Amino acid sequence: MRRVLPAWIPVLLLLLSGVALTVAQGPARAEPATGPAPILLELFTSQGCSSCPPADALLRRLAADPDVIAIALHVDYWDYLGWRDPFAAPRNSARQRAYARHAGEKMVYTPQLVINGTAFVPGADEAAIRHALAAARDAQGGARIALARQTGGQLQVTVLPGDRAIPATIHVVEVLPAARMTVTRGENAGRTLDHRNVVTDWRAVGIWDGHDPWSARVPAAVDRDIVVLVQEDGPGRVLAAARLR
Repeated sequence: MRRVLPAWIPVLLLLLSGVALTVAQGPARAEPATGPAPILLELFTSQGCSSCPPADALLRRLAADPDVIAIALHVDYWDYLGWRDPFAAPRNSARQRAYARHAGEKMVYTPQLVINGTAFVPGADEAAIRHALAAARDAQGGARIALARQTGGQLQVTVLPGDRAIPATIHVVEVLPAARMTVTRGENAGRTLDHRNVVTDWRAVGIWDGHDPWSARVPAAVDRDIVVLVQEDGPGRVLAAARLR
């Protein structure tokens, strides 16, 4: 497990500017999925971390569960060790540090798994992850999401209230379903790494009041899977998540 002290300069994680929205009060044409909402798993990982490949492999197995949305956020703070992770982004490191601040933690590390925004476990500890997943299933509710692709690279997003009215931010995440890369330097030099659900873009697209239906049409890459989540600020608890392949 690799740890690093965070930067204590406030970071604006997500930018609302530059996103064209058409907001409407009322349901969208797509219907939200019925049944329990999927649980969001965020793995903070790096190709430059020798402890991360087992967690990457575990994420691939967890992603096969239809009740789970598992995504990988590659951090950039290990790039100095000799290998620059091509999937790493400062926004991913900033998000992990924001989680740490919100939880009162003084350090961040890889691999780390965050479950529905509230449970924090080592990314390769399958027993701890399974236990946290069971607890997360008992604490669901708060919103429902409907997604539908539109022409011109647009995505229709609709958020409907659940059993608790909680204000939250709506995020659109673009995900590369699979990738394979051979690392030639650093701690994993000579290893070929397989990745699943690598985050390539992350945008906050709106604020939801927790009461009224919210609908907007936003840009979305046609060559990526799309994950949408509704999350309390902090970042805090994930109220709902949905995926469109």
